[in-house]
This record gives sequence, C-alpha cells and structure tokens, in this order.
Amino acid sequence: MVTQKQIAKQLGAVSAAYRRPKFVAPELRARILEAAQDLGYRHTNTGVLTFGIVTPNLHDFYYGSFYRDILFGILERCVALQIRAVFFEGRPESIDSVFDVNGLLLLGKPSSESLKWITERKMPTLQVGCPTMDPQIRSAHFENRESVQNLTQYALNLGHRNFAILNGEKSEDDLTWLGFYAGFQAAISAYPAATARIFQADYSDIFSVEIALTELTSAQSPVSIVMCANDYFAYYVYKFAEKYGIRIPDDISVTGFDGIEIPPFLAHPQPDLTTVFTDRKALGRASVTQLIQMIDHPKSASDLVMACQLRLGKSVQSLHLDGVARNGT
Repeated sequence: MVTQKQIAKQLGAVSAAYRRPKFVAPELRARILEAAQDLGYRHTNTGVLTFGIVTPNLHDFYYGSFYRDILFGILERCVALQIRAVFFEGRPESIDSVFDVNGLLLLGKPSSESLKWITERKMPTLQVGCPTMDPQIRSAHFENRESVQNLTQYALNLGHRNFAILNGEKSEDDLTWLGFYAGFQAAISAYPAATARIFQADYSDIFSVEIALTELTSAQSPVSIVMCANDYFAYYVYKFAEKYGIRIPDDISVTGFDGIEIPPFLAHPQPDLTTVFTDRKALGRASVTQLIQMIDHPKSASDLVMACQLRLGKSVQSLHLDGVARNGT
C-alpha cells in the first residue's frame, strides 16, 4: 500500500495538503494530489473511507422523489461497506471545513462555481443522476435514448402519429434532453406521416404545464399523445386534464419517464401511467462502488450508465380501427 512517506519523498507536506488545504500553496497542493493519484494513495485517518454527498433540495417534489431514492441506495451501500457519509446541501464548497473526505457524490447538476472548486482540488467526484459535459467529471446516470425509442415505438405501434413532447430542460445542449429527443427521432424516422411538436414547461412554474396542455389541445392539428420528459410533468397533465374535462387516454394519451411515486393530489383514483422505470436505488448503490473504483484506480475512471425498463400502464390508447391507424399510417 502506498503511504504518505512515499509521496513525501517526492513532494512533502502531504498531511497538510489533505487536512489543511488553506495552508498549502495551491500549486504545491495540486502537485501533491496528482502524485497521490498516480501512486494510488488513499488518504484516511481511521482506515474508514469518507464520502461527501452533495444533495439538491430534497423538499422539492420532483427532485426530492427522484434523488431521494438514489440517496437511499447510496446510504444502503455505504452502511454495507462501512463508509462514512458527510452531507452538504446544494454546494460542496463548505467541505473546506472537513478535510478527510476521500471523494464526492454530486446528486444532480452542480453550479459552475462548484465545478471549478472540485476540479481545482482534483478530488475524485461522481455526478449522479444525470450526465455531465465536463470532461473532468465522471457521471452515473440512466441511458434514456434506447428506452425513449422503445416507448415511442410502442406508441407508433398503437397507431399514434401526431406527437407532442413536453420538455423541461431550458438548455438545448442538455445531454438528458438530447438523449430523449434522439431516441424519439430514431423511432419516428421510419414513419413519414409522423409529426412532433415540442412544448416547453418549467420545473419552477408548474402552471407552464397547464399552458402547454391548453395550447396543444386547441391547436388546429391536435396531437393524440403527449410524451412528457418526466413523470412529474405527466402527473400534472393528469391534474390539468381533469380541470378541463379532458379524458386520459380517451381524448389524449400520456407517457412519462423515470417512474417516480404518484403525488398525493392524484391519489384517488391513481393513474396507471405508461412510463420508463429507472431503478434509482440501484443507481445509488452502484455509484458508491464506482466512486471507490475511481479512488483506487483514477487513471481508468469512467462513466456508469444504467439501462431503463419500459413500464406499460393504461395511459396510451390504441388508435387502430379495423387494422388501420385512425390518424395516419
């Protein structure tokens, strides 16, 4: 096992670099950490790994439902492996007060300031729940292209040709959105009559879903199915559809993505949503194992990508009539 003494022969001040980073010159600390990674050194005081877990706002219904399950999986694995977990809500910069963290698990997308902080410290970091465009950060996320392609193909097989997509990502370069749309396009490419309209909603303003729903149902070329980028939007489509007397799936079909829990306002009756299930607890458990591999083998660090599973409910109506699709072939 590589020790501090071996690294110190090259650079010195190893303990201070880990335990008192504010008192070590940035250039020297960067060289020490790089040497430690090259030698496969794992810094602990007690022999127990400590992971910093940076969480989003878990009180938010959507982010809470999605990331809470991931967090449960992380903690389950940490307990099994006797790894200590230290929590930081929102931003990891406060970790300056805790010097013995071996690696970071970022739940969700960090801010640009946080990314700068992480890369400067060369700390093993895994972004969990969504892919990252930063080449210096590895991620653990779900593969959505193939699963969206399968979901779209299922709707096409039932005769749907006029699609609406309800998206919540504001950036056109968002990798989650690009994967979703690529899967959709791959499915409809073999159907010249298929059309698609994209409607933008906002996670912070749920009434944007109501606006999108009224717009797409009043259009001159009405859609037959709304493919929501997540279950959060799909459940609100249910809520506002009831308000306007729109029947699902009789008047319009709806699909979701991620398989989060049904919100309390739809408890009676519970919708049977066709969606793509993401095993978030399994992703959390696998993320812990992945971060350990990154600490022990930094040169071979890679992304962790998990498959999803199509879950068929009763929210998509078949439009076939006597073997012919009602709205085109």
